Amino acid sequence: RDHPQGDRDEHPQSQRTGAATAAAAAAEATAAEAAEATAAAAAAATTTAAAAVVAVEEGTGEGTPGEGRPARTAQEGHQSHKTPQP
Repeated sequence: RDHPQGDRDEHPQSQRTGAATAAAAAAEATAAEAAEATAAAAAAATTTAAAAVVAVEEGTGEGTPGEGRPARTAQEGHQSHKTPQP
């Protein structure tokens, strides 16, 4: 900041501040819409997650262990790769 260019640097900063202010104003304008969209997305995600849990529980309970075994097999496979074998 001791260099003479320090004074020149203040002008771009003021322009950036103006752009930031404009961006903030735009963000405030869409904040309500974003909040609604976020709430809708959260509700959809919760519904999807609940449906996924139910599907997994029903799938496992209906005698389809194939859905649960591939994940375990994949983990065992990764562990076997990490573990050095004689």
